Amino acid sequence: MQKRARRIYTREYRMEAAKRVTDHGMDVKVAAEKLGVCLKTYSNWIGHARSGKLAGVDAHRVQPVSELQAEVSRLKSVLVTACEERDILKKLPRTLRSSASEVRVHSNQSGRGHQHPPA
Repeated sequence: MQKRARRIYTREYRMEAAKRVTDHGMDVKVAAEKLGVCLKTYSNWIGHARSGKLAGVDAHRVQPVSELQAEVSRLKSVLVTACEERDILKKLPRTLRSSASEVRVHSNQSGRGHQHPPA
């Protein structure tokens, strides 16, 4: 038997889902099946909604992010991108890093190619 992947639902989603039963009178089992949610989970949402506690169910998970924390996070992602680009440039083959002024002339086997005498 395979284990079901644990899904995380937003507070707004749970509140709207609970309203189907509390406000619109939909059957709990039918609503749970339509949403693809376990019946026990859905019943818990409805119970919390009726008692007025649904809004605070995951309040402990939400952590406010200060402006400085957001900036640090953004700068870390920029740094990661810059390091990846630097590493790619380090791995370029030598032929791509040679000077642009260097010209190489190759002759074809029929002898019609233009050849320069060695200097």
